[in-house]
Amino acid sequence: MVRKLVFAAVALLAGAALAGPAAALDRETQTVSVFYGDLNLDNPAGAAVLYSRFERAAVQACGGQPSGRTALMEQRGFRDCVAAAMEDAVSRLDRITVTALYMERTGQSIQLAHGERLRRS
Repeated sequence: MVRKLVFAAVALLAGAALAGPAAALDRETQTVSVFYGDLNLDNPAGAAVLYSRFERAAVQACGGQPSGRTALMEQRGFRDCVAAAMEDAVSRLDRITVTALYMERTGQSIQLAHGERLRRS
């Protein structure tokens, strides 16, 4: 069985963060498919591999890691985009091993696709 999650991120268009508040509203959604049919998500090792795939997909969907001397707003926008994309993907996947890994790495609670909100204890 081929399993995949379409990974979506709302990314700022190039330069929009630097152009001011009006341009910052000009956003587009980028999608990246993440395949995981080869992984056992009941296993922590499989969950870790998928989490790494999610991280790479988030960077790609958010336009790639800013390099060189980029404005603070562009760097912050990129980090926010990646964080939102990761939360969305983990929530939609709704697998406890991946959700637990997300909560461990980010220290954040998460709203799952089926409506339950998980919080760190």
